[in-house]
Formats: sequence, C-alpha cells, structure tokens
Amino acid sequence: MSIIERITKQYEDQKRSVIEVEEWGEGDQPLCIFYDPPTLSDSHLFNKKSDGNSHLALCQMIVRKAMDEDGNLLFSEGDAQSLYTFADERVVSRIGLQMKQHHNVADQVKN
Repeated sequence: MSIIERITKQYEDQKRSVIEVEEWGEGDQPLCIFYDPPTLSDSHLFNKKSDGNSHLALCQMIVRKAMDEDGNLLFSEGDAQSLYTFADERVVSRIGLQMKQHHNVADQVKN
C-alpha cells in the first residue's frame, strides 16, 4: 500500500463522532449532531465561503458537516447565515471547535 493510500485509509477508518447539544434538543433529549472530521479541503471551503470571518467559517462547517444518525445533513446551505446571525455564539463556537478538534477515541487511548 502506498503512503497516500495509507493516509487516505487512516482518514476513512475514523469513526463518525457525535456531539450532544442540550440547548438545541427537544424535550429532555439533546440534539445529537453526527459528523465526520473535516479535511483541509473542507476548511479551505469554509474559509472561502466566509471571506475570512472565522465565526462564519464555524457556521459553514456546522452546516456542511452536521448529520443525523443516518447520515442525512441537518442543515441547508442558507442556514449558515442564520446560525451566524441568530444562534447563541457560545453554543455555535463549542460545536464548531469540537468538530475542528475531532479526536478518534482509539487515538486518545493510544496517546
């Protein structure tokens, strides 16, 4: 296996992560946001779409990466601006930073 194949496989082998968001839940249940870790390409796209605005880039990332348990996107493209304008900054920042700092549990145990 070539080095690039091993690199690609390492990314593909990562488990989908979940973030529980109490503030956005329904009733007693938190909203569960599933996501795959962002790539450099993702980060570039988020930054490009946000004209260098780091907060808007976090909103772009959430909109583009957040899925339900079945892998369906939770948000539509236009929702990034709504998150940026109307959502609690603390919640959006927490979700976005957790996505950016994605760690595979198995990797944490090894280190």
